[in-house]
Amino acid sequence: MQVRFRGRRRSTLCGALAGLAGVLIATATLAQGGNFETFGPRPVGDVVSPDLLAGPHYRLAPTVQTSNYLNNFVVSSDYGTFEAPSDAMLRRLVREIHAIAVLHDITLTDSYAQALKQAALGPVRGVKALVNEPVATVKAVPGAVFNIFSRVGQGISTATSGEKTRYEDTGMAQALQMSSYKRDYAKQLGVDPYSSNPVLQKQLDSVAWAAAAGGLTLGAATMASGSEVVAGLSYARNLDQAREIVAADPPAELMLRAKAALDKMGIDRRLRDRFLAQKQYSPRAKTILVSALAGMPQTTGKANMLVVALGAPDEVTAIFYQQMAELLDGYDERVAHISRLERYNRLVVARDVNGKAIILAPLDDVIWDERAASAATGIAKALKLQPGGDHVQFWITGTASPRFKQETQRLGIGVRESVGQQLPLLD
Repeated sequence: MQVRFRGRRRSTLCGALAGLAGVLIATATLAQGGNFETFGPRPVGDVVSPDLLAGPHYRLAPTVQTSNYLNNFVVSSDYGTFEAPSDAMLRRLVREIHAIAVLHDITLTDSYAQALKQAALGPVRGVKALVNEPVATVKAVPGAVFNIFSRVGQGISTATSGEKTRYEDTGMAQALQMSSYKRDYAKQLGVDPYSSNPVLQKQLDSVAWAAAAGGLTLGAATMASGSEVVAGLSYARNLDQAREIVAADPPAELMLRAKAALDKMGIDRRLRDRFLAQKQYSPRAKTILVSALAGMPQTTGKANMLVVALGAPDEVTAIFYQQMAELLDGYDERVAHISRLERYNRLVVARDVNGKAIILAPLDDVIWDERAASAATGIAKALKLQPGGDHVQFWITGTASPRFKQETQRLGIGVRESVGQQLPLLD
């Protein structure tokens, strides 16, 4: 069994990341000497920590290929073969495989079987079809049925009008509290309830349906898994709050919260609506990105981050921009306040109160190739940087080659690696 649910990203993410490496290329002068570095396959043990190489239900392929400054992993598991097209997506996937295993084991228990029998005797016997055929089923259910349930009106209206995004559950599933159970289980398992992983979604749906329609009860100890991957991290205060909100509120309410937060920031209504309608961002990703911007009250130019984020063509790139916003928020909270955000094509540059320009990006591995040379040289020329200075700093979550650091230092750009340890990210 192969599950290639993240396979779209190589061609689409290339265009988005080209902004990082293509800033001011038209006016750039290439670094002297040529002899650019190239990406090649590397042993996976040279790229990830030993605790991520294998687990009870998965194993990473022996080599890693890097392109566009992101690592691409192939993961074989008891539940299929997956691609993880970045370090962040690998961390997500490892947690998801743990969660799938826990949920799968639950479906093998007697209590789960009894819950299914109980659900079959209940007043809503077609509930399973709501997961498999959501649109047709919701339209066939009388609207009055929904009146007995709370806080689902907007979600139902959206679903039946055809405006529902692919991340939202059906109106009836929400009415049966399936969505609430899914979010709660996802929180306990340390995974995104709106993940595009179809195997995870199938297991979450199955167990949540048994809980909502059949009275299945699960203790906290049963769900304890996957947390070891994220244990010990200390996120920005507002991002911890965002995680709790995602677990507590349905998508419709998350949308209202995001809308109110963007209005409070003074974001133009048209830009606000375009971002909130961007389908590649799950309700969770939108909530985190908006919360990150809201966590920088002294910063101007936040619209520039949203304009850049609008260009995400797929889930992987959306998470890339979500994490870019997280890094900005973390820098503002833990390093120095950011006074304003500026935009150069698809690149966001932060200006802090100390006068430094900082480029923060969740990149895995950066080398001195022709694209990086063009971008760095162009920035140095445009900003009139002095060799050896660090007025402009490039912060990445991964690593940079010695050649890249040497060349950028010569241009007056400082490089800091592994900043995710100082500014932890929500994957």
